[in-house]
Amino acid sequence: MKLNGIVGKGTGKLGASVFAISGGEQIVRQYNPVVSNPNTDAQVAQRAKLKLMSQLAADLAQSLGFQKKGLVSARNQFISANIGFCTVENGEASVPLLNLDLTGGSARIPVPAEGSSNEIHLSAAAPANVASVYYAIYQEGMGSQLTLVSQELVTEAGDNRDFPTQMTIGDGSYIIYAYAVMGNGSASLVDYADYSASIADIEAILSYLRKVRVNGGTLSATTGFRVTA
Repeated sequence: MKLNGIVGKGTGKLGASVFAISGGEQIVRQYNPVVSNPNTDAQVAQRAKLKLMSQLAADLAQSLGFQKKGLVSARNQFISANIGFCTVENGEASVPLLNLDLTGGSARIPVPAEGSSNEIHLSAAAPANVASVYYAIYQEGMGSQLTLVSQELVTEAGDNRDFPTQMTIGDGSYIIYAYAVMGNGSASLVDYADYSASIADIEAILSYLRKVRVNGGTLSATTGFRVTA
């Protein structure tokens, strides 16, 4: 506030007041020796969570099935969908990797399972409306780091509708993520970049599955399975 009736225009601290000159006028404000702490436990925890989720968003970028919504990127949708799973202890965030949601889908498919000769397939028959299943193998590293090892979009259902694939797993700990394109059988279409085909005709691995747009079908929820070889 502006001071009236005080001789001179001094500056400095007097008791609980601080004097200063502003615009040629003397003002006084209350002295507050306590600076707001930007490093509260909640803020530290939130920054740790965001750091971990940003790392995982980068690690999983090639497998994210989220679609950009307005100004919200697939990366930010992934973070928003999964940050609630994070916990923080001693300033370090962690998240149960098998619970990560890569699609935002709600329908469920059976979890992946490891069979003989490293054959990976669904542990039970997929529902009739599953047209293809995407698998991605990530090797686990320190600090929840994930490294993509192999990926495949399987469009041919096995005899038991388990969508088998032959992706090799070496020594170490791996997370297998899987989700399905669910639609009305072969009527569902997938657009990849400028390439469009019926799901039944797609036989190529999609390098950046987050670019896939599904017409007449939706992506299922993500299921995860850990393999230690």
